[in-house]
Amino acid sequence: MSLFRHAAEPLLRDRDFLPVAMPTTDVQVLQVLTRQRSALRRYSDLAKVLAAADDSPAPTVKADQPTVNVGGTARRTLKAGIGLGLVSGIVRALGGKADLDLSIATARTVEFGYDDVTTDRVDLADLDAWLAGADFRPGLRNITDLLAAEDVYVITATLKARSVSVTLNGDNSAGATVDVPAIQSVVGAKVSVSGSGQRSDRLTFTGQTALTVAAKAAQLKFDERGFWVNERPVVDGEIRGIGDEVTYLREPVLRLE
Repeated sequence: MSLFRHAAEPLLRDRDFLPVAMPTTDVQVLQVLTRQRSALRRYSDLAKVLAAADDSPAPTVKADQPTVNVGGTARRTLKAGIGLGLVSGIVRALGGKADLDLSIATARTVEFGYDDVTTDRVDLADLDAWLAGADFRPGLRNITDLLAAEDVYVITATLKARSVSVTLNGDNSAGATVDVPAIQSVVGAKVSVSGSGQRSDRLTFTGQTALTVAAKAAQLKFDERGFWVNERPVVDGEIRGIGDEVTYLREPVLRLE
């Protein structure tokens, strides 16, 4: 179980959502996933795997739907080295510069959580109606084998966050303050950094594009009559990229104190 999954779990009041191993902009509704043990890996988009017989448009996705404000209840406290490493990875995923390192010598623990949370979803009845008239696109031998093994899933909803808020806890009640403009200059223009003042122990990083931190996945089923999705989402595992390379753990490049 990844640390990113642990970080996302307090946010997941609806246990039908699976954590994304690394928050990303690349996990979207109507993506196809394949299962390998406890990991569901991104494979392709549904429209690239199946085609409707009459070329009807794909099911409508309702985007940016309001969700419960979880900012106050979805926070997690970790040791500084672990927590700042996770936050650095999330900030890079939001669009921050890759050489960011948030190591703070005076911080002992880090509390962080996701803010500005919304959901995208597709109506299952709408999806089933589209699937009823769909068929495989030519040349997809691999996906046919996977369907026969019942290891293919479709994302039916995502949970997205545009911001991550961070509190740096020191040895005293004052916290471990940092220079907010200096952090902003390092992060770059694609991510805005805000705090309570020029120096602050509480920072909010906001990207231009929301990150998917969790998703619902329904199993894609088929028989001689056609395709449909299981109405019960898979409830265990986590969503990962197609490869095994870990890119979010890096050697420190810059230290801000």
